[in-house]
Amino acid sequence: MKAIGWLILSVFVFPIPSAGQCLLDNEDVPFTVQRFITYGRDTTYDGRVVDLYLHLYRPQLDSPARKPFILWVHGGGFFGGNPEDMDALCRGYAAKGFVTASASYRLGFFSPPGFEPPAAYDEAEIIRAGYRAVQDIRSALRFCMAHADEWQIDTNRIIIGGGSAGGITVLAVATMRQPWLRPIKTHAIDPVIIHGDTFPRPDLGPIEGKFYRNYRDTVHAVINIFGALPDTAFLHVAPPLHYFLYHQTLDPVVPCDKNKAYWPLPYVRDNYPSLTGSCAIAEFFHRHPDRCLSYMPFLYPGAQHGVHDTRAFVDSLNAFLRSIVCNKITNTKNRATPKTVEVQFYTSKHPFVVKIPVAFQPQYWALYDLQGYCHGRGVLHDAKALLPSTHHPGLYLLVLFNDRGQTHAHKIWL
Repeated sequence: MKAIGWLILSVFVFPIPSAGQCLLDNEDVPFTVQRFITYGRDTTYDGRVVDLYLHLYRPQLDSPARKPFILWVHGGGFFGGNPEDMDALCRGYAAKGFVTASASYRLGFFSPPGFEPPAAYDEAEIIRAGYRAVQDIRSALRFCMAHADEWQIDTNRIIIGGGSAGGITVLAVATMRQPWLRPIKTHAIDPVIIHGDTFPRPDLGPIEGKFYRNYRDTVHAVINIFGALPDTAFLHVAPPLHYFLYHQTLDPVVPCDKNKAYWPLPYVRDNYPSLTGSCAIAEFFHRHPDRCLSYMPFLYPGAQHGVHDTRAFVDSLNAFLRSIVCNKITNTKNRATPKTVEVQFYTSKHPFVVKIPVAFQPQYWALYDLQGYCHGRGVLHDAKALLPSTHHPGLYLLVLFNDRGQTHAHKIWL
């Protein structure tokens, strides 16, 4: 679960076309960077006390309007990486008008005698390392919400994103909300014993972490880049959110389906818990579309723990963000009352517009193939929606619904 230092100033070179003004169309908004802002201090796996910090990137715009916020979480297998790994993403989206940040979290776990990470002493060590990351990132998120007024953050457009171990962390932050989801092995358990030395493993405390607990850490969208969940069962009890899911289907580090991390390496995987990656998560949303507001899976048939095509990845991510944060801006002065309304849809390949009568007032959408199989459904937000990726190009039926039980169907080629 290596750090994703490859991330990509080209995020900002390949904008998606838009019918309207949008933050994603910006490329040169000035911004400031504040580094090493401390949000807490806590104890690591081996008893050291470390500072927890974040780097903050704030766009400098004349407008007092609040801005969407992205908190990025670095990867590194829960033993490596640092917030600087996400600097390119933070800078690029700040240059588009987002407030962005990249946070540190406690790293490390015990390995068996004679081994180093990623080898783990036992499965509990990995579970506890991931749990500490979730605690810290939730605290970092609340710290940012405590400064929302000062930093002009729109608390209704909060996005968390991460890759590898960072993807695992942001998925857990978004879905592990109930105290009863806390893993048993995060309570006090038997110590680690190495070469006769004993290292205690105390209770790690509540899942929400220690700091700024008077503030909310609500999340509205998740960017998961080859991360995973312990199980899709978490999604049954999680609040419905927007999800972006990128993975190579034969990823040898974090499985795209359900398997152990490092599944090709027996001497490593044996002490790792099972994970449920983006392929299985996308299939869950396909079967249970009510458990998310929208989802965009980008599942590539490759065998690397990385991104196969930067441009395709960037286009898809920007389309996902556009569907969440962009409001179409029009000038209605001296215009006749329109008879139709444009509903904007985004796909991994290109956006398109459907025109329908104003009086119809669409609220929901569903996508069917010509055999009647539903490929996804969701809610329209400001006459916009993100359609899921389809497995095969061809003709599909896009059906719009309103609150009066009426439908409006359109044939589209995807």
